[in-house]
Amino acid sequence: MKKILLSTSISIALLLFFPFRFIDTNTVQASNINGLCLTDQEFTDASAITLAAIRTWLNARGGYLKGTNPDGSPFTFTDVDGDPTDPAKEIYEAATKVPYFDTITKQYLPAMNPRVLLATLYKEKPSAFTLSGRPTDATLTNLAGLKINSPSARDQIRKAGAQLRRNFYARLSVCEQTNNSWQIETPRQTGEPSPGDERDESGNTISVTPENKVVAALYSYTPWAGPVFGGGRSRLDNNPDAFKGRGGNGYFCELWKQFGWETLPGSLAIAPQNPRLICTFLGGDPSPPRCVSLNASGGTPPYTWSTTKGVLSATTGRNVQLRPPANSGSALGGTAYSVRSFTYALGWPFVQITQWRDRYDCNDQWEASHANTCSCGGTCPATFFTSPTYTDSLLRCGDGNATTCNGHNLSHVPLCTGNRLVDGRGGEVFDERATHGLPPACNPCGISMKDGATVTVRDDNNVPATVNVFAP
Repeated sequence: MKKILLSTSISIALLLFFPFRFIDTNTVQASNINGLCLTDQEFTDASAITLAAIRTWLNARGGYLKGTNPDGSPFTFTDVDGDPTDPAKEIYEAATKVPYFDTITKQYLPAMNPRVLLATLYKEKPSAFTLSGRPTDATLTNLAGLKINSPSARDQIRKAGAQLRRNFYARLSVCEQTNNSWQIETPRQTGEPSPGDERDESGNTISVTPENKVVAALYSYTPWAGPVFGGGRSRLDNNPDAFKGRGGNGYFCELWKQFGWETLPGSLAIAPQNPRLICTFLGGDPSPPRCVSLNASGGTPPYTWSTTKGVLSATTGRNVQLRPPANSGSALGGTAYSVRSFTYALGWPFVQITQWRDRYDCNDQWEASHANTCSCGGTCPATFFTSPTYTDSLLRCGDGNATTCNGHNLSHVPLCTGNRLVDGRGGEVFDERATHGLPPACNPCGISMKDGATVTVRDDNNVPATVNVFAP
C-alpha cells in the first residue's frame, strides 16, 4: 500500500545514529520483527489516552498539528477542503467512536487505542508534528500514508482509524486475513507492491510470522519491517545504504518506545474482549466466518485453553480459534431457527416499535423476514412483546430518554433510526427444527452457539482469564 519515506532530516538522523532504540528499554519487553512492540490487549485499550491528553501530547511535539491554542481552546486549522479540522478530536474519534459501523465489512467495530493511531500518523508524516510551518497540501492529504484521493487531512485520519480497526476486529478477529493478506502465525514476506520486495543489506528477502492480530494489522497497513529489524531495502535499490531511509514497523516501535508507551507484560488477559461469533448475516452471506480468533498475553506462558461450547483449534499456545460444532445436516432444507428482535423509532410522546422475525435454514442462510409494527402510546398489545426484555449488550440503538411502553423500559435505545441491524445480531434465537421436522443432524451455528460460550485460558501458574463469546 505504501512505502514510508521519512520526510525530515531529523527523523533520518535518529534512525541512522540510534538504529535500535531511542531510550533505555531494559525495563520493558524488547520488540522483535514478529511480535513488534504491543499486544492485542494494548491495541484494544481505548482508554489508554484521553482527548485532553492527546491535546497535550500534540503540543509537546512542537509542530503545526497542535492540540490547543495559546488560550487553551481547541486548536483547529483550515483543512485543504476549506473546512475546519481539530486534529486532536479527529484522532480521538477515529480511534474510539462507537458504535462505528463499517460499510465495507458490514460490522460494528469496537474502539481501539488512540496511541496506535498517533504513532501511525507520526510514522507516516513526522514533519507535520515537528515542524512549525503549515504542511503542504500534499502532506495533509496523505497524512496517514494512505495512497488514496483524500480531500483533507481529516479524511486521512478517519480512514486510517477505520482501516486499523477493520483489519483487527472485522477481519483478523473472525479468523480471516487482512485485505493485504496478513494473518497471525502465518509466514509472509514483506514489501510492496509485491511480497518479497523488501530486502536486508545482503539483498535477502524478509519473512515475518505475526505473533498476534495487532502485528498482522500493522504489517497490513505498512508491509515493511524497516532498518530497525534489518530490512528496508527495496529489490529495486542498487545502493546498499538506501534501506536506511525507510522506517516501516521498526520505526513504529521506536516511536512507541520514545513516547514511553511500551510496558511490561501485565497480568494474564484475553483479547479481544466481548468477541462475537458471527453465524450469519441478514441478506444471506454465502460464507459467514463462524470463527473467533483469541489471543492470550501476560501472565506466565505457556497457556492452556478450554471452552464451554464450540470447538477450539488448539488447547495450548498463544492464539486459538473458536468455531461451532460440526453440522452434518447443513444441506437439509427448511427453517431451522428464527431470530427475533425489536427496533424503535422515537418521536415523543409516541414510539414506533417493529418486531423482526428473520428465518434461517440448516446452513445459517437467511430465508425470509417478517415485521410487525405498532405505534406505542400505551396501545401496543402485551402479546407484542413475546421475547424477554433486551439489554444494552444486545441492542445497538436508542435515545437515552427514560420512557416506557406497556411497562417495557425503552431508555436503553439511543439514536434509533428504525432500521434493522444489517448483520442480524441483537435478537433472540428460537429453535424451530421440531416444528419443521428437521433432525438433530441439522445443527447450524445459530442454534449450537446461540447462548454463546465462555473461553478460559490458564497460564503456567494455573491463573485463569476468561472471555464471553457472544453469538449468533
